[in-house]
Amino acid sequence: MEWAASPEHLGGIPRKIVIAAVGAFAKAFTSFLTSTSVHNSETLIHLVRHRSPRVPLITVSNHMSTLDDPLMWGFRGFPTTDARLARWVLAAEDVCFKNTVFSYFFRLGKCIPITRGAGIYQEHMNEALDRLSDGGWLHMFPEGKVSQANAPIRRLKWGTASLIARAPITPIVLPIVHCGFEKVMPEKSFFGRRPPFPLCNKDVRIVIGDPIEFDLTRLRQTAKSMSRELPFPSVGWPDSSTHGLNAAAQQWLYTNISDRIRNVMQSLRSLANTLTKVRCLSAAAAASASYMATAEAAMSTERIQKAFEAIDAEKALLANCSLLYKNTSSHFSSLQHSLLQKSQTLESKHQALDSHANQALESLNLREQSISDRESAAIARLHHQQESALSELQKPPSDQGSLPESLRSFCRKMDSGGLWRFLVANRKDLAVLKTEMSLALGTESVDPARLVLDALEDFVLQKNGKAGLSDQRWVCGVLLRALLSPAAGDKPDGDEGVVAALEMHGVSTSIAERAAATAEVWKGKIDEKEGEGGVGPAEVQMFLQMMVAFGIRSKFDEEFLKKLVVKYPSRREMGKLATELGFGEKMADIIDEMVKMGKEIEAVYFAHEAGLTEKFSSVALLKAYLKNTRKNASNILKNGHYSQAATEEAGNVELNSLKAIIKCVEDHKLESVFSLETHKRRVSQLEKAKVDRKKNKTTKSKNKRDRGNGVGAFPPAKAGRFSHHWEASSRPNPTSGYPGPYNYPSQGVYEVPPAGSYGAPFGSSFRGQSPTVLPQQYSSYVPENMGGTQSSGSYGTQQPSYAGYDYNAAAGASTGIPPYQSSYPH
Repeated sequence: MEWAASPEHLGGIPRKIVIAAVGAFAKAFTSFLTSTSVHNSETLIHLVRHRSPRVPLITVSNHMSTLDDPLMWGFRGFPTTDARLARWVLAAEDVCFKNTVFSYFFRLGKCIPITRGAGIYQEHMNEALDRLSDGGWLHMFPEGKVSQANAPIRRLKWGTASLIARAPITPIVLPIVHCGFEKVMPEKSFFGRRPPFPLCNKDVRIVIGDPIEFDLTRLRQTAKSMSRELPFPSVGWPDSSTHGLNAAAQQWLYTNISDRIRNVMQSLRSLANTLTKVRCLSAAAAASASYMATAEAAMSTERIQKAFEAIDAEKALLANCSLLYKNTSSHFSSLQHSLLQKSQTLESKHQALDSHANQALESLNLREQSISDRESAAIARLHHQQESALSELQKPPSDQGSLPESLRSFCRKMDSGGLWRFLVANRKDLAVLKTEMSLALGTESVDPARLVLDALEDFVLQKNGKAGLSDQRWVCGVLLRALLSPAAGDKPDGDEGVVAALEMHGVSTSIAERAAATAEVWKGKIDEKEGEGGVGPAEVQMFLQMMVAFGIRSKFDEEFLKKLVVKYPSRREMGKLATELGFGEKMADIIDEMVKMGKEIEAVYFAHEAGLTEKFSSVALLKAYLKNTRKNASNILKNGHYSQAATEEAGNVELNSLKAIIKCVEDHKLESVFSLETHKRRVSQLEKAKVDRKKNKTTKSKNKRDRGNGVGAFPPAKAGRFSHHWEASSRPNPTSGYPGPYNYPSQGVYEVPPAGSYGAPFGSSFRGQSPTVLPQQYSSYVPENMGGTQSSGSYGTQQPSYAGYDYNAAAGASTGIPPYQSSYPH
């Protein structure tokens, strides 16, 4: 019944009730029904409340009665009723765990069952070791059984020593000795049996010692050496794999630790006996010096008062228990309602699963019936392609022919080198290439995967060179997209289209092995470039497309692929690639890492692609991006001392970020929950300011050329030696040429220095150039939710790109995620 000891069992409410009730009984009994004195109690209280969180505590004491625990913890000032601070204790299995009720009760009271005679390596000793590993407090009775004789401490069992030696962190060992509990619950009182209730009006004394320190490293070394010299009987213990101690060394170590604890406990027992004698003598002297009647009356009054206080405490405890019972009942009712709802949901899912399974079986039957027809069609198609390739090879070389026909010719010949040179030469016909390449590769090539792999191998082997590498990278990207896309006109509708596309570009085992070897070489070169500053996002996307196209994803470390996706998420197809690479369950972790890296815009695209918009709110991510952008722009202005260059840079940061946000909102149709009106106005203002700055720079450069030629409002250069009469009148105002400030309600401004703080007034004799003043059109506007870091530029600008490949269609509908129709720029 180990589950009952878990703190999560029913929210921890049963444990709190049991420990609170037992602790209240112990505190009331030791405080009001017995005379209890505690020596050095502050040491125990401090260790229980304020020791380091991961440092375990072991308390050991003599065993005088069956009620030692919990009565010994009921003294004043000790947190007896706190379930979190309560001790774990080893309890005899044959006494406290006789039946299911007892087992449940004592498990709630943080008791660990121990079988007497089963040895120190029994199963439940591992549970006690786990509690120590968690930094808990464990109380033990190392004598092993109750001993009510006023005799020296008996030889201690080795269980305590083994836990001290085996604990990951050396525990604090605190010895405790008590006397008087043998009178509270004597073993032989009523007809040779224990009384049914504890006896009152007894004197109890508890003496708490100082912590015992053990140098386990030195003791283990000594144990190793002593185990070779002294004979120890074989006990069948396992060797300690952690510290290299055999059974003999362990026996010496446990004996040494136990003897030291026993000696300290014996010293505490002597101290307890001395304190008891002193107390008796003091009580006798006080009794002879006072009037018995007065003492009895005062004692009776005080005890009555304490009894009423105890009754009030019990009343408050009962009220608390009633409240806990009410909360427990409410909790069980909510659990029952939740289970009912989950049962109904499970039933509906089961029905949906049955329906889906039936549909899948019907589809499989139809496909099985069409296998022979498709096999015949595939063989005929293969013969046709073979004949076409042979006839193409027999034709004389010719430079004439249309672009589609040339593409088909290269595909029939399986000429990867000629194909990539032809693609580079006709790069200007990008639209035609995108349309015809997939068709030519799928319908004319005998082995499309091999043709694409030949081109990829050439690219990877030549990566150390420089000539023509960018062109070849572009060609490889075109070929990979064509390989992943079904040929136009050959794609049936529905699920059959997916199957046909997969069968059309089937990859043989030998080609897959070649692709894996090429990808391994490519991976090494990517790792090398990572050390030199990183690779481009386009190359990373091509590498991941190769994983999907050739089905070799399982041959590479998942963390490496995940790292590439997280580091280069801005490519348009990266979200679909991540899903096809098998990151479905880990997409949430990938999006989390993007958010931590300040890539909130990319996180929005990934969340929509993976169907995780409920967990990752698009609006919340966009607001966080705006907030970080505002902080970034402000830092640029401050670090640049509000110069003209800093102003332009901050404006570009804001402009790019707002464009990325607008594009993201429009792609995912979020206008109803994220208004764009204010941000579009701001984009127009920033673009207008950018154009004005370019015009001002053009005008200034023209004025400089005019002045150099002696033309314009300024006199020739030589006139400056004799007169400065033109300075005050002709010096341009540094703030002229900028429009007035844009003022919007409820919008803050970026921090700017006061305009009057720059330079001397115009017309003075100061001739130095004053710092540029922040333009008003930038300083007086901030969007309501602006933030985020500088955009990577991937979503804010339009670049020519290839048509996106629908990975969900190529891989089948097994993921259950609808294909993402909107494509964002890379």
